[in-house]
Amino acid sequence: MKVCKKCGTLYNEKEGPCPKCYTEDLLISGEAAKHEIDTDMTPEEAEKARKKSWIQILIGMPLFIGFIYIIFLLIRLMK
Repeated sequence: MKVCKKCGTLYNEKEGPCPKCYTEDLLISGEAAKHEIDTDMTPEEAEKARKKSWIQILIGMPLFIGFIYIIFLLIRLMK
C-alpha cells in the first residue's frame, strides 16, 4: 500500500494512480465530460420510447400474472 503525497489516501499502486486525486484532476481538466454518455433524446425518440414501455407493461404484466397462476395451479394439482 502506498500513501498519496498530495492527499494522504492509501492506495495500491498496481491499480493505478491515487483514485481521489485522479478523479479531482479529471473533473478540473474537463476530461470527465468526454467520458459521459449523452442520454438526451429528441422529443420523437422520447415519445417512441414511452409508447414502447407502455406496450411492454401492458403485455408483460398479464403474462406474469398468468405465469404465477399456472405455477399455483400446478402446485395445487400435485397435492
